[in-house]
Amino acid sequence: MVRTAAIVPAYQEAERVTTILAVLAQTAEVDEIIVVDDGSTDGTFEQARSHSAQPIVLRHEQNRGKGAALWTGIQSTEASLLLFLDADLIGLTPNHVQSLLTPLLRGSAAMSVGVFRGGRGATTLSHRLFPGISGQRALRREALLAIPHLEKSGFGAELVLERHFYKEGLSVVHVEMSGVSHAMKEEKFGAWRGLKYRLRMYSQMAMCLLRQKSGDNRR
Repeated sequence: MVRTAAIVPAYQEAERVTTILAVLAQTAEVDEIIVVDDGSTDGTFEQARSHSAQPIVLRHEQNRGKGAALWTGIQSTEASLLLFLDADLIGLTPNHVQSLLTPLLRGSAAMSVGVFRGGRGATTLSHRLFPGISGQRALRREALLAIPHLEKSGFGAELVLERHFYKEGLSVVHVEMSGVSHAMKEEKFGAWRGLKYRLRMYSQMAMCLLRQKSGDNRR
């Protein structure tokens, strides 16, 4: 029997993480919920740990980045099917989660990627132009464990996943998530801090792409 674990990396998401946990608790296909608090100081850990969904809640004492949070979650479960969801999603329902899992459960794809449609203009446009940056994914554990240095990828984790799956010829499908979006960095952290956080995110993505390109050139 296939066992599914949902892994939710979270940083400073005390106000939002419980919404995602409530949705996962209502999704029959999800057997295990894991939240990885990546060094938050706003009560994210406490909010997740006290939720009625009774997730496994792990904590990094310092902020180590998204790739490290995902890796901590992966290492904490033996589930063969893994679901990654961001902690700041808006408009998520159990139907969206089921749609992400269905291609994997049917064996029709090695990874499914959720792309936003209709939630808000900025996030819909972002996913139309760059669907590979989406943090909403379902994939098989064995394919994931073959990816080197995922824990060091930071916000480039999704790009590392994309490149590996396409490079290995593994099938990837995009699943539209109608009405779903996420909170913007500027909304969560304020205009100036949010901008710095966004620039940090883009920088880590660029560094991952450069490292991958450099590695290809050496082969």
